[in-house]
Amino acid sequence: MFIWRGTHSVSGLMYNVDYYYTTNANFYGENALYIPAQAYNQSATTGGANDSIIFPEQKYLSQAREIVHFPMTTGYTHTSDSRRAVNFNISVAGYG
Repeated sequence: MFIWRGTHSVSGLMYNVDYYYTTNANFYGENALYIPAQAYNQSATTGGANDSIIFPEQKYLSQAREIVHFPMTTGYTHTSDSRRAVNFNISVAGYG
C-alpha cells in the first residue's frame, strides 16, 4: 500500500487529503481516503478577521475501488467514478 498526498478544492477552498492505494496481481485500486483536521482563515476572501473554514478529521475506508485492472490488453478501457461527502464548518460574521 502506498500514500499519495494532495489537495482538493471545493469552490476554490483548498484542503489537504491523503489517498491510500494498493496494487496486486489483479488490479491497482484505492483503499481509503484520510482528511486530517485542518483550519484556514478566510479573511482574505470575506474581509472578516475571524472568518474561517474548518475541516474535522475524516476517514473513509472502503473495499478497494478498482482503478486499473490487470492484465491490460490492447484496447483496454476502464472508467471509475466516486463521490464522497466532506464535512466542514464555515464561520462568517453576519453583515452589519
